[in-house]
Amino acid sequence: MEVKILKQEIIGPGYLKEILEDSEKKLRKASKKGEELSLNSIQQKTKDSIAKFNKLNKDDELKLLRELTDLKIVRLTDNHLAQIITIIPKDIDELKTIFAGSKTTITPEDLEKIQSTIKQYEK
Repeated sequence: MEVKILKQEIIGPGYLKEILEDSEKKLRKASKKGEELSLNSIQQKTKDSIAKFNKLNKDDELKLLRELTDLKIVRLTDNHLAQIITIIPKDIDELKTIFAGSKTTITPEDLEKIQSTIKQYEK
């Protein structure tokens, strides 16, 4: 059986949290008498981790993603965007670590644009 990717999109922890909570509600509704259905261990650990470390809700993640995309920084990939909305770097040095593992170079001006956009979402 071949698996085909039908759709690919960037999601952050806030969005994933919402998906897991919806799944959990559906499982509770689907539970039969005396039978307890719940998230599997990986899903539950993911949900717990998100609850502990998540910085933005789904709506703020989507707004930030839109604003970062609107900056039209050519070398900013979907992977970089996903890491940015997950980590919410506090400063330029932390932002640079996202690009350190790749061969991508971002100009200091573009790093400033990205960081000033992120600052609006810091809590």
